[in-house]
Amino acid sequence: MTHLFIQPTDVLVFRDGRPFDAGSDHLASGVFPPPPPTLYGAIRSALLAQEGADFATPDFGLTGTAKEVLGTVKEPGLLRIADVALGRATSDSAAERLYAPPLDLLARKTSAADAHGDPAYLMTVPQAHPGMQSNLPEGMLLLGPASPHRIGTFYEGMGECLLTEKGFASVLSGTTPEAFTKSLVARKSVFEVERRTSVALRAAASKDFTGTAQEGNLFTVEFIRMHHRHGLVVTVDGDDGLLPDTGMLRLGGEGRPASFSKVSLEPPDSNDIVAERAAIEAQREALVAEVARTGRVKMVLTTLAPFAHGWRPDGFGDDLRGTLGDAPARLVSAAVARPATLGGWDIHHNCPYPARPAAPAGAVYFFQLDAPSDADALFARIDGNSLFSPDSDEAKKGLGVVRLGCW
Repeated sequence: MTHLFIQPTDVLVFRDGRPFDAGSDHLASGVFPPPPPTLYGAIRSALLAQEGADFATPDFGLTGTAKEVLGTVKEPGLLRIADVALGRATSDSAAERLYAPPLDLLARKTSAADAHGDPAYLMTVPQAHPGMQSNLPEGMLLLGPASPHRIGTFYEGMGECLLTEKGFASVLSGTTPEAFTKSLVARKSVFEVERRTSVALRAAASKDFTGTAQEGNLFTVEFIRMHHRHGLVVTVDGDDGLLPDTGMLRLGGEGRPASFSKVSLEPPDSNDIVAERAAIEAQREALVAEVARTGRVKMVLTTLAPFAHGWRPDGFGDDLRGTLGDAPARLVSAAVARPATLGGWDIHHNCPYPARPAAPAGAVYFFQLDAPSDADALFARIDGNSLFSPDSDEAKKGLGVVRLGCW
């Protein structure tokens, strides 16, 4: 697999799929990070241009390796997005991923002075709450504090923070960030949202005053400005050597320029590499052993997942039973934020793709395996991979990538 570090050279704009018309709406809101299919399209388009594709022909006029990798107008080729995350450069040739915190992790809202010793961060787990009623599907449990002592302060989600790879792995193991605050990164240190106000212009079809401002048609657009040495880390597979070491591509609305380069995700110091590999391997072995002992596994989405039944993972019915990576399991609980919207423009048919809701990155699902001994095979099959079939458009475009943990 190839890891690309993409750094915008200008502000970016990614619309959220909702219709917008200057004059009737005032804010063209955006979404960031962009959905993985947006990056798939940008990388594929850059490679098509590099290979001299003829966009007037169904097969782009490509042959050999280029045709196998990039496909045709109707059928995508072998190119695949394996993972997408925000990231920051750790050296000229290395970068690290930054993940959205899982929704089972909360931060204390009350000040330390008024917290009476309550922890700064809190993990939540499925719990039975006698006497409480909710509109959850029958058999699902509510989430409550994993801490054994009474919690008397207010907590909230960690939407303003990101987690480093090390911090994210620790949270998957059930550890709060209290002991590794360096693993927390403020979103505003990675990117900022800039709102720019403009005015709609008269169209060229107007005979008089073409290009002049239309009265009452002010509107505001949300742009994204990435900070220096920050960008997007995209893991690409199936390019068969077509990707150059460095290059340029057009990204987002208005096709703003961005540079990309191949990077390593290893620590820049060779001594750190050995220590980090050993720590990650030991942590993973302990994690799998814990799931094999209890059968309790949690799944965290790192990219959007357009499930057929909204929030509920494919393969699980109304009775909350199904298979997770071929392992029979029961869905015990979930923490899912409001859905994101997947859309885009179908260039071949010159029309928009149907808008689809998708479970957002950071969504957490708690399962109980029927056979805890399935843990090894389960981790090998889906940890760090897409839940969707490898040959599906969803998997090729980087949707539904998950990481596994314990609870």
